[in-house]
Amino acid sequence: MRDRNRETGALLSIGVTKTSIAAQYFTEMLMIAVPAFVAAYFAAGRFAQWMGETTLASVNKSAAQDMAQAGQFGADMESSASAQTLDSLTVGLTSGSVLQAAIICVVVIAVVVAISAVPMMRKSPRAILADAT
Repeated sequence: MRDRNRETGALLSIGVTKTSIAAQYFTEMLMIAVPAFVAAYFAAGRFAQWMGETTLASVNKSAAQDMAQAGQFGADMESSASAQTLDSLTVGLTSGSVLQAAIICVVVIAVVVAISAVPMMRKSPRAILADAT
């Protein structure tokens, strides 16, 4: 943090605007967030599929045990349909949910940059450099 304060003070003292410094902070955070978001997208897809398959297997096992304990069902169509279970489950992300997550990510980054930059930007370059030493 001290290095960041020193960097900010030096940039302000050579004439870089506060808006440019805040934009630099925002850009740095985005450069970290974009690869992390892409990796999280693929990891979340695999994890969600695994969770779905695990849950489906558990539910099917529980249903089979309940049916075995209940005894023989009648031969009518209704009881035959109630004995069926799902064989597979496909879990996926929609483009709308990915877009929503990306927007939330950008908003969170903007809030974090604002929270960290505003107190520092209120000071003069001299005060920032004095605090950094």
